[in-house]
Amino acid sequence: MIKAIIFDIGGILYTGKREDFYNKLQTLLNIEDNKLTNLIEKHFDNLLLGKKSFFDLADDLKISKKDFRTKAKKAWLEVFIVKEEMINLINKLRKKYTIACLSNAVDFDVMMDKETKVVNLFDVYINSCDTKSRKPEKKIYQITLDQLNIKAEECIFIDDREKYLPTARKMGIKVIHFKKIKQLKEELVELGTTLKY
Repeated sequence: MIKAIIFDIGGILYTGKREDFYNKLQTLLNIEDNKLTNLIEKHFDNLLLGKKSFFDLADDLKISKKDFRTKAKKAWLEVFIVKEEMINLINKLRKKYTIACLSNAVDFDVMMDKETKVVNLFDVYINSCDTKSRKPEKKIYQITLDQLNIKAEECIFIDDREKYLPTARKMGIKVIHFKKIKQLKEELVELGTTLKY
């Protein structure tokens, strides 16, 4: 019996891509092409694992953290728009299931999820920078199961990146490779959710 549904956030709940955010922020900061993206690429693992703050990149770019934060927030809000249809689906699912988030995220992503109140959609909110573990490492999936206090076979994990599904599948978690909302709804029903869409 399904007790919980675990969502990735990027690519599922939000429109927009990380690369678009970086490009927009580079433009707002008026820095040369690829300077920010190259810096992020260099530190990406440490950013995802919470070993380096996204705002520390301001020091590397030799700009004020205040200016960096303000422009990062502006760029983020312009690029990442919450899909209303997904909010509606999650709210319907919450009536019957525990809803969790499992996301590879830097500290700035977490800050913006809180600021936009996206975290309020979830009963459990798990991210890589707080857990010091990232998808597809088994540890972060286990942390999520432990927080939910359920067995692997009692949940469904949804991600738009196929490379993050095999670890969950091997653990016994049911998985859905998200492509579009209609397909997600159909697969949720196929996997045994009882909610009517």
